[in-house]
Amino acid sequence: MTAKQLEQVQQAKQEIMGHFRARDLSEASCYVGMEISRDRAARTLSITQQRYTEGVLQKFSMPLCRGRRTPLAPGTQLSQQQGEQTGSSRYAELVGCLQYAAQHTRPDLAHSVALLSRFMAAPTDQHWVAAQGVLQFFGGSKSVGILYGGEPSSRSNFSSQVVGFGDASLGRCPDTGRSTEGYVFMLFGESVGWKSKRQQCVTRSTAASEYLAAASLVAEALWFRKLQQDLQMGGSSNSNSSKIQLYTDNAAALSILHNPIQTKGTKHIDLAYYFARERTQQQEVTFSHVSTERNVADILTKPLQPERFHSLLRMIGCVSLG
Repeated sequence: MTAKQLEQVQQAKQEIMGHFRARDLSEASCYVGMEISRDRAARTLSITQQRYTEGVLQKFSMPLCRGRRTPLAPGTQLSQQQGEQTGSSRYAELVGCLQYAAQHTRPDLAHSVALLSRFMAAPTDQHWVAAQGVLQFFGGSKSVGILYGGEPSSRSNFSSQVVGFGDASLGRCPDTGRSTEGYVFMLFGESVGWKSKRQQCVTRSTAASEYLAAASLVAEALWFRKLQQDLQMGGSSNSNSSKIQLYTDNAAALSILHNPIQTKGTKHIDLAYYFARERTQQQEVTFSHVSTERNVADILTKPLQPERFHSLLRMIGCVSLG
């Protein structure tokens, strides 16, 4: 930070404290359960939730648990019909604790927590076992967080502007037949936003599920685009100068996004999702193809093999900081 930038920061602080009752507590080290650490020499900043994780492990009587390599075993599919029903309050409490971490510093938990959240109303013993397995992974990786900054040469997907990756897994929900979608947004090669969720309707093809996932990706990208304009990232607040670069690994979905002609294969897609194509044609966002191996959003749509899982974690800047 230059002397002029530091002066502007101090001036902004004074203006805020002139209007509100506030104190300057200097450099932040903890915020809403997130631990913040800086290495100014290396120009890095990291966020973790290690103390929060330790508290959750104590709460659920698992302080010395052995870690697992992934939150869920590859191929795991949970259903409402599995097992005998068990108490919902303890299950909901555990899933809520995991969800708090997944939303702040742990994109590696996002898919498994989203899956467990579907059974809050009537969990079974099988769901409880799966939740304990995720907790076991959580406890064994308590030092994992996101590292921002450093040398770009060591990271893929490095960009000084926000970029987004989207993916979908067709028909992952055995109860409804709906697909699971996920997205990751990255800035300077590190994760700044992510989500995993079950889609709101059943799709009949991979192309359709990927296209619906692209619609969610575009909706979030437009918010990041507005934020970039407000912060004048890239040196301009011009609305035409901040297109968001988006990626998907499905060629058919890309064709739908770039082709204004409706075909028999796309008529069944709800018109509400066509705003993604409209925003692409208006050049508010730009879609490009990325190989499945490089699509980091894959980690948010299904349980993966350990090697693939940890490879994607490194690509989104989620690393062990212990």
